[in-house]
Amino acid sequence: MRGGTLALLSALKQGILLLPIEMSSTSAPQALDEDEFLRLLDEDAERDEAMQILTEGSPIIGEAMCMGWRHLHHDRSEQIVEIRNRIITIGDSVALLAQACLKGIDQEEQPQPTNHPRTGVRNAAIDLRKELDPSDTQAIQQLVEGMIALRKIYIECVTQLRTTNDQVNIDISGQTNHAFDVLPALEADRAKLADSENLFDGLYEFWASSCPDENAAIDHIRKKSWAAGDLAKFLAIIRDPSRKVQEIVTTDNFPRHSTILAAQDLNRILSEEQRETAMQLMKKLFLLREGYFHEVARIIEKAGEGY
Repeated sequence: MRGGTLALLSALKQGILLLPIEMSSTSAPQALDEDEFLRLLDEDAERDEAMQILTEGSPIIGEAMCMGWRHLHHDRSEQIVEIRNRIITIGDSVALLAQACLKGIDQEEQPQPTNHPRTGVRNAAIDLRKELDPSDTQAIQQLVEGMIALRKIYIECVTQLRTTNDQVNIDISGQTNHAFDVLPALEADRAKLADSENLFDGLYEFWASSCPDENAAIDHIRKKSWAAGDLAKFLAIIRDPSRKVQEIVTTDNFPRHSTILAAQDLNRILSEEQRETAMQLMKKLFLLREGYFHEVARIIEKAGEGY
């Protein structure tokens, strides 16, 4: 995976990114120990920070210069926004999965999400960690390594767009792998979500303003539910990017279109073992979501008893 990624990055010098088909059939990377995993996450965070400075600028002067560049290079700026949305989607996924794997690491040293509230990701990660065994942790780390490899490619694309006049076409080729086994879970989650949202929306105006503690508790749970749900759906598309799956997927804090594109790319480059890990994690996260829906229902039922 790592050697293949470096070869791919060299192709960017010619202005075109093309991912060979054979990369999609590579075996999963070897398991990392905790120090190696932390180093992988740190390197990813450093690349992301450098990209943000490049595209958004440093305070005052740098920011003004970047705004001027965006005005002069509208099309390239739009490309950068699209790629950055994919980077953020994968980054938020990495944040939740990595936090679920890491124990005894200071919160500030762990990867943090961009689109999702930090508390929601942290608490969903804590809940997911309770469902994992050591073999699950190793498999998740290997999945995260694949996600970070794609983020690295995307960040290099942004760098090329921002610093050169070369044409940069993201064309990640390879075999699309369909599994045809995620639709039942997606459909069940959609139905349960609709029931939970209808219950919340139907009673909110009657008691939420008079029950601040219950309202805060529901807000706490929903943030976890959004984080777990967006990641589960992202993993579902990684497992099976078929049109039926894409059509049923809706997201809360992830940009939907970029979620689909990033998941399709990951489907092509990840090994069969990593895609299987995505499937198993999807199931665990949907089970967590079901528990969150039940918690919301219990709080609403209890709060409604006094009215």
